[in-house]
Amino acid sequence: GLALPERYLSDWFPAFFGAVGLQEYYQPGAVLPLAVLASFGLAALLKSKPPKARMLVILVSALVMAVEFYVPIEGGTLNKDKIAYIDWFQSETDNSIKVINLPYEVRSPHYYLFLQTLTDYPHAYGFSSRTPESASGYIKSNLMLHAWQARRSIHCLPHNQPTYARALEQLLAEGFSHIVVHGWLYGDQFVNPSFRTVPAAYDNGFVKVYRLRDMRQTCDTGRIEPARFRHFVESPLALPGPRSSILSFTPSQSIDAEQHDFLASLFGDWDSLLHLYLDDGGLALRNADMRQADIGEIISHNLIIALVYDSLAAGAPPVDSLISKERFALCQRQRHEAGSIIELYLRRDFDCELVASAAPLRVDYEKGARLQNIVLDAHQEALDIQLIWRSLPRETHSVSFQLFNAAGEKVLGQDAIIADLSPARHRIDISGLQSGDYAVKLVVYDFRSGHSLSGFMPGSGEGFDRELELATISRT
Repeated sequence: GLALPERYLSDWFPAFFGAVGLQEYYQPGAVLPLAVLASFGLAALLKSKPPKARMLVILVSALVMAVEFYVPIEGGTLNKDKIAYIDWFQSETDNSIKVINLPYEVRSPHYYLFLQTLTDYPHAYGFSSRTPESASGYIKSNLMLHAWQARRSIHCLPHNQPTYARALEQLLAEGFSHIVVHGWLYGDQFVNPSFRTVPAAYDNGFVKVYRLRDMRQTCDTGRIEPARFRHFVESPLALPGPRSSILSFTPSQSIDAEQHDFLASLFGDWDSLLHLYLDDGGLALRNADMRQADIGEIISHNLIIALVYDSLAAGAPPVDSLISKERFALCQRQRHEAGSIIELYLRRDFDCELVASAAPLRVDYEKGARLQNIVLDAHQEALDIQLIWRSLPRETHSVSFQLFNAAGEKVLGQDAIIADLSPARHRIDISGLQSGDYAVKLVVYDFRSGHSLSGFMPGSGEGFDRELELATISRT
């Protein structure tokens, strides 16, 4: 990809430009020189006009600018109860206060920076001098911070207890003392289940404060995994990502608190996990936070659907009426203990090998991108590539498919923005290539800065800095 000026500014002057994380901050510097040139050009044009005409043009131009860029000042009153916990902090016996503010969503970081300025208490999302890359890398390297940033709850359960304990001890060793959950901010419902077994040290209805050291109590939870979900922990099956859902069927519409905790830690987000049940003999659907969902909308939006149910339970789900066999293919059916059944459906636009492969090509990239599998099919005229992502970074990224001849020369390349398309299918025209063998390589890079991402393959233990060789194809 073509590197933007921001990349060079960050590389040449990291102390200043490295900490600038939004493109909007560069816009005044780009627009101002153009505005100055336009002003000189307008002044030159007006020199031949009468004074009254010049004044009229200036007044009209000023009026147009004032109307175009007018933004009303919107004020707001912050309820004292929303920041009353700050006074409570004075009674804490900790030598220093270092907080983790939740929830983390689009607007909240600005509010948390205001709180840091107000109180001088440092918080998890960094000081103003921390670069966006280092802040993002720090958060995603810690299991707890990463989950909360992704608007997920996190729990200490048997399958993640070692990593959970390491993440907690890392935060404690680095001086973090409290978790502040701002219940009046949107998004708190996604992280609240993390603290179901932890007593709040402070709660005034607006804000809850938990002592970080008390989070160790969550590791006392016994084995609570429902049998029908247990195998998903280590299974190569594609767990929910963009445009995929899991439909869990039980005749009852209720989900008990322990299952809620387990499922919250296992699946990417509540919108991907949906609870299918019987309501007056008909099928109904809720998400795991018990909000009603539309079955038709879910089926039409998703490309991957996993149906999880107990074949021994009364009222097995009428699958034929739920998932269209014309649009979806049943790629895999697994039967587990006590009658637990998993059926994996994939939109017929893709090959079942993408989600049902016994040995998927998995890659963990930096910045949180995780490739679940990739399938290649080479013909004489075209190279067909299918990808499925487990998770994607917040920033816009792209994939670059590159072909190299036997001499190591790049002969063909095709780029595409990843966006939220997963699975995704790409067709590369290779009809113009000469006979011979060609190496097919994949590069994932930040669309805005041009930086390529390094990766690690959990299956083989191999890592790479930039290019991942996928296969070698032959042209005859």
